[in-house]
Amino acid sequence: MKLSAKITLSVVLIVSLAVAIGGYAIVSSVFRSQMTHQITTAADETQLLCSVLGTMAVERRTSVAQGATRNSLEQTLKEAPFREYRLRLTDPTTPTENIAYEIRQISEGKGKQYELVVTCRFSVDQSAFYLESRRDVTDLYTLRGQYLATFRLVYLAAVVFSLVSGITVSAVLTAPIRTLSRSARQIAGGNYSVRAAVRTEDEIGILATQFNRMTQELENHIQSLEKATQQQKDFTASFAHELKTPLTSIIGYADTLRSRKLPEAQQFEAANFIFTEGRRLETMSHSLLRLFSLENEAPKMQRFSALSLAKSVEESIAYPLRQRQLVLELRVEDEWVTGERSLLEILLYNLLDNARKASNPGSKITLLGTKVPVGYCFAVKDRGRGIPPEALSRITEPFYMVDKSRARRQGGSGLGLALCRRIAAAHGSALQIESEPGKGTRVSVTLPVWREVQS
Repeated sequence: MKLSAKITLSVVLIVSLAVAIGGYAIVSSVFRSQMTHQITTAADETQLLCSVLGTMAVERRTSVAQGATRNSLEQTLKEAPFREYRLRLTDPTTPTENIAYEIRQISEGKGKQYELVVTCRFSVDQSAFYLESRRDVTDLYTLRGQYLATFRLVYLAAVVFSLVSGITVSAVLTAPIRTLSRSARQIAGGNYSVRAAVRTEDEIGILATQFNRMTQELENHIQSLEKATQQQKDFTASFAHELKTPLTSIIGYADTLRSRKLPEAQQFEAANFIFTEGRRLETMSHSLLRLFSLENEAPKMQRFSALSLAKSVEESIAYPLRQRQLVLELRVEDEWVTGERSLLEILLYNLLDNARKASNPGSKITLLGTKVPVGYCFAVKDRGRGIPPEALSRITEPFYMVDKSRARRQGGSGLGLALCRRIAAAHGSALQIESEPGKGTRVSVTLPVWREVQS
């Protein structure tokens, strides 16, 4: 059963029961009150008459015989302008009340008649008598019947009114719920942008607010899943493409070397290409393994010197820099920092290597290390070609390269900045990239200092 039907039925039942009980109680109360009045009046009159009859019988008696006393009383009743009374003699030993009453039905059928019989007991000359007083109370029953007939009409009107009221109330109360239901159906159909337009301040309004909040969270989650799915597809496609190109070349050169004898220079060229592309694939595989491992493993936090980290990376990158005639300027303040040293070495090395690939021969690359209010900041600054503004938002995506052909010639795989972003995130930080085409790029990351971890 629908909620609206339940509300309507509840209203009808409550109103009908209330009217039925209340109306019947009122009619019964009025009837009892009127009947009580009749009984009280009749009882008072009968008792008074008994007293009068006793006194008059004593004054007028001519014999002590019971028959004479009774005849005297009956004669008195005939002569008096009273209501219908009947006198009868009783056994003095018979226990009875001094006054009693009963309602008698004196006719059957549609025209039922009722009378009130009040019986009063009194004694004269040690003889006990009953005096019965009769009153027609049919009018009271007729009036009660009229009241009940009127009440039935009122009851019917109340039922109709409660039905209309129940339908109206249920429609008003369930309108927000119907709105929520429509919104839920739309969401189930895939429209996650829909919101329930409920503006009440009651419990349903609170429910609508929570429903909209849930819908917003669901929409955000769906968008995140769609984005993650798309990124996964892009990652898979890019990965397959990055594997296909060098593998095709390696297979081609290897087939040439095995199928025919080449001059020494061509043999060297083919072998060098196979070696270079193999190293690039090896670097790519290591980077991918690092990316996947960072998703499931937290870094091993340790204390180390920021200056010693910079010196170690400087030694690792020195040879590639000399090959391109680049100068590395170190401006690093010494400070105790925390993190997994090996991961941070990879991060700084990749940042410097990207700066190397983007710089023109003879230019300068700067590695900065300064203490900031929120920790310790490493920054790599070059004066190379820079990154276009439209590419800044995607530069840290796996396999994304601004100039793919140039990056591949330089041994790039498009995983360096993606790995750096993941390492920074594992240390509770993020890469900050500032770039201007033609003027250079600055990439920074902030690490926690040792005393902040201790506190």
